[in-house]
Amino acid sequence: MQGLNGRLELGVFNATERRPIAAALLEFLQHRVRYAFAPDRTGVVFGLPTSYAAPIMATRIVAPANDIAPVWAHDKGHVRGEGIEPLYGSAPLAAEEDESFYALLALVDAVRIGRARERRVAQSLLASRFAK
Repeated sequence: MQGLNGRLELGVFNATERRPIAAALLEFLQHRVRYAFAPDRTGVVFGLPTSYAAPIMATRIVAPANDIAPVWAHDKGHVRGEGIEPLYGSAPLAAEEDESFYALLALVDAVRIGRARERRVAQSLLASRFAK
């Protein structure tokens, strides 16, 4: 649905109260973000691990030995992997500053680019974070 300003309204924000609608946002992140924000792959780069390669997921998902980790390209990146365009350009910088925010962004990326098992694990972890 188009809003008054021509932007796509996702129904996850209460403009009157100026806050997100938690249940709607969780549903969007768990089931729709992969379609609305399909990631661009940028080739092999050095960067910050995301999705199943990020710390929040790495202990829960065992990647195949020959798999190349998904990363956000970053000048200070220490992991060579497949470049994934982040939701927002400064996401890697923000992730460096806030571990909890990094975890949320990586979980969203696991939903965006992950295989079925990775998506299920990320969806479950997102739900537990929203329940707090």
